[in-house]
Amino acid sequence: MKLIATHKQTDFDGLASLLAAKKLHPEATILLSGQLSPEVQQYVSLHRNNFSYIEERELRIDELDQLILVDTSDAARCSNKLQDIHPLETIIYDHHPNAPKAKGIVAMTGACVTLLLEEIYKQNLAIEPWERTLFALGLYSDTGSFMFESTTARDVKMLNQLFTDGISLLTVNQFHSQTLTETQQHLLKRLLDHYESIHHEGISFIYSVIELDQHVSNLSAIVERWVPLIGGDGCIAIVKMKDTIFVVARSSHERFDVRTLMELLGGGGHHAAAAATTKNQSIQDVVDVIIQQYKSSIKPATTVRQVMSTPVKTVAIDATIDDVLQRSLRFGHSGFPVVDEDHLRGIISVRDANKAHHHGLGHAPVKGHMTENVITVTVDTALEEAETLIIDHDIGRLPIIEDDRLVGILTRSDLLQSLYSRKPTEQKSDACVQLPTFIQKDLESLGSLADDYGVRIYLVGGIVRDLLLEKPNDDIDIVVEGDAVQFAKFVGHSWEKEVVVHESFQTAKLKITDDLTIDLATTRAEYYDHPSALPQVIRTHLKEDMYRRDFTINAMAISLNHDSFLKLIDPFGGRRDLEKQLLRPLHNLSFIEDPTRILRGLRFEDRFGFRLTEEAERFASDAKSAISKLSFERIGQEWVKVTQEKSYQRIAKRLDELNLLTAFFPGATYASNVASVYTCLANERLDEQPFFTLYPLYVQNVSSLQFIAKTKYERRIMKELIELNHLDVKSLQTYGSWHEKAHHLQQSSLLLFNCAVSLPISLRSYVTKREHLDVRLRAEELIELGVQKGPEISRRLLQLECKQLDNPSLTKEESIAFIKKLSL
Repeated sequence: MKLIATHKQTDFDGLASLLAAKKLHPEATILLSGQLSPEVQQYVSLHRNNFSYIEERELRIDELDQLILVDTSDAARCSNKLQDIHPLETIIYDHHPNAPKAKGIVAMTGACVTLLLEEIYKQNLAIEPWERTLFALGLYSDTGSFMFESTTARDVKMLNQLFTDGISLLTVNQFHSQTLTETQQHLLKRLLDHYESIHHEGISFIYSVIELDQHVSNLSAIVERWVPLIGGDGCIAIVKMKDTIFVVARSSHERFDVRTLMELLGGGGHHAAAAATTKNQSIQDVVDVIIQQYKSSIKPATTVRQVMSTPVKTVAIDATIDDVLQRSLRFGHSGFPVVDEDHLRGIISVRDANKAHHHGLGHAPVKGHMTENVITVTVDTALEEAETLIIDHDIGRLPIIEDDRLVGILTRSDLLQSLYSRKPTEQKSDACVQLPTFIQKDLESLGSLADDYGVRIYLVGGIVRDLLLEKPNDDIDIVVEGDAVQFAKFVGHSWEKEVVVHESFQTAKLKITDDLTIDLATTRAEYYDHPSALPQVIRTHLKEDMYRRDFTINAMAISLNHDSFLKLIDPFGGRRDLEKQLLRPLHNLSFIEDPTRILRGLRFEDRFGFRLTEEAERFASDAKSAISKLSFERIGQEWVKVTQEKSYQRIAKRLDELNLLTAFFPGATYASNVASVYTCLANERLDEQPFFTLYPLYVQNVSSLQFIAKTKYERRIMKELIELNHLDVKSLQTYGSWHEKAHHLQQSSLLLFNCAVSLPISLRSYVTKREHLDVRLRAEELIELGVQKGPEISRRLLQLECKQLDNPSLTKEESIAFIKKLSL
C-alpha cells in the first residue's frame, strides 16, 4: 500500500497537501491521524463525502511499501504507528527548512500546497471547485493571509491561478476567520493581561504563561488575534491545559526565528510561525528553555556599518553658506555634516543654507547657521535602533562616529534601501555559479581577505550583467569601499601574486595567472562642471560609484564579503530592465553629462537585442547641444568600439532614426544605398579601419569628411575620394582609361569609391590588374627608342601601362611598335 500522511494537529495546509498529493498519486491512500486542528475537524466533518481516507486505527503497517509525506519530512510526526517503522521508499513534499534530501520536492515556500499545485498545473490535472477552495485555504492559513515573511511569489502565483479558475471566498472566510468562542475569548483576555517583555539587540518579544484546568481548542487562532493587539517583534504563548503544555510562537521580524526555539521543545514550524506540545516537562521547565535559549533564535543585527555611506561629503567649519549651496548643486545632497579635521561640529541643511542666502548671508560662515548637539550613532549600532532615532526625531541623516571621528553617515535613503532590498534567503543572487569554479573560489577567498582588511568589496559592471544574462565575460572588475591600492597590495602579499598599481587613478591589477587578471578600483563618483566636459572624480561609496554608470543594466554589483557573499545589489532596477530587455539611463541628465553614452546605448541595443526606453530616446534627442560640444577625439574613441560590434551599420541607421546622425557626424546622411555600401566594405575588409566605416555616410557629401579626417593618411584618402567624385565615370569604359585617371590614387580610395558608386567596370578588378602589371619595357629601353629623359619617360610608361591593361597579351615587340608610333 502507498500511504499519504501529514503531521498531527493537521492544519489546512496539511489537509490541502494531502488532497493535492492524492491527485499526483491517485493509487495512494490518505491517512488522517485523528488529531486535527478544530477548524480542520469541522471542515472534514462537512466534506467527508468528497474524499476517502483511513484513520490511524485502520493503518496496517505490514502492508506499506511506499510512504508519501506532505508538509513534514518526519514520519514519526504523522502517527505513533510510524515512529519505529522499517525503512520504506519515501517521497517528501515539504516546504520547511532542513528537510532531508529525498525523492519528491523540497523548497522554501510559504505553504506546502504551493509545491504540489505547481506539479498539478504542470501536468494539467483537473481540479474540482471544492478542491480549489481547500487549496486556497491551505495557502491563506500557512502564509498568514500572505503576510508572513516566509511568503513567496510562488505562493501568490498559485493563489492567482486558483482565483482565475474559481474559488469560494465565502468558504475561505468561514473556516479561516472563525469567531472565537466565549472560552477562547477568556483565554485571549488572560494573554493580554499577563505577559512579560524581553529586549535583545533591537528585538522585542513578548511571552505569556497561562495555566488552565480545561482544554481550550485552537490556541493558534487565539494567538493570531493576540499578536496584533500586543505588539512586539515576536510573541510566545505558553499554555498548560490539564497535563499538556501547548506553546505557540509567532514572529514578525526577519531576525527572530521562532522555529529554532520550538525545535528545542520538540516542535517545529516556520521562521514566522511555529509550535510545540509537551507532556514530559513542567511549565517552568518550558519557560526556562525559552528564556535561556531565545538569544540563539535571534540572528545578529544588521549594523549601521553595513549600510552607512562612506566616505562622507562634508563642509569645513570655516566654509561659507555659498560653499554649502555649491556642494549641494554638485552632489544633490540636502545637507552636510560640518567638521573640523574629521571631528563633527554640527549639521547644515540646504534648506537652512537657502534661507541664509535669501537674506544676503551667502558669505557668512556656516558655523553660525548649523545645528549643533547632533544625534549620532556608532558603527556597531543596530539598524533597528538607528531607524527608531530617525523616526522619533524626524531627522534626515545620522552621523556615525568612531573614536570621536566622523566615519560615515546613515541617510533616510540608505535606510529605505536596506529595508526594501531585503529578500528571503532563497532569493539571493546565484550569479557567480556561472563562473568557473577556480574563479569563484578566488572571489570567495578575496571576500575573506576584505573582511580581514576591514573593507567591503563588490563585483561590478559588465560582468554582473553578463552573468545574469548567462553570457561569457572574463573581465573581473571589483570596486573597494576603501583604499583599493593598499588592499591590492595586501592581497598580493597574502597570495604572493604580482600587483600593478596606478596610484593616480586609485586602481590596481592583480595578476592571478597568465590568463586571469583582477582589476580593483576605489569606489568613486564623477561630477561634470559643464555638459560634455570630462568628469571630475572623487572618492565615495558604492551607490554613488554605481550612479556614475551609463545604464541600469550596468549599475549592479555582487557583494563578495562573507556576510553577504553573492548578494545582488541592484538599487536602480537593473535586473528588471534586463528581463524586459530595456536600456534605461540612471538619470534624466545622463546624456547631457556624457553624450557618448548614447553611442554606448546603441551598441548594447545591437549586442543584446535590447531597446532604449521611449524616455531614453527623448533624453537622447534633447542632448544635441551637448553632443555639439564633444571633441571628435571622444566621438572617434567611442565609434571605434561601435565598429567592433557585429552589425555596427545598424547602429548608424539607429542614429539616423533618432535624428542624431548629423549631431555626431556633421554632414553625414543615411542614404538608401548605405546598407549595400557597408556590405561591400565588409567583403573588401575595409571595415577594419574606423575612418573607412564612416565613408558610407558621406558618399553624397564627401567634402564633409573634413570634420572627421584627423590624420594625414585620412586627409589624403578624403582628397582622393573628392577627386574621384569629380571624374566623368561613364566615359571611363576600360581599365586603361581608368589607369590614366587613377594610377596615382591609393588602393583604399579606389575600393571605397567602388563600393559607393555604380561604375561601368569594377575597380576591384582594376586594382588587382594594376597590382600584377608587368610593363614590357624599362625606362632605359625607352631612351634607346628616342624618348627624351625627364617627364616624357613617365608619360610614355603610363601610356604603355594603359595599353597593356587593355591588351594583357601585348608582346614586347608590339610595345616597341606602340612607343615608336607615339613618337612620330
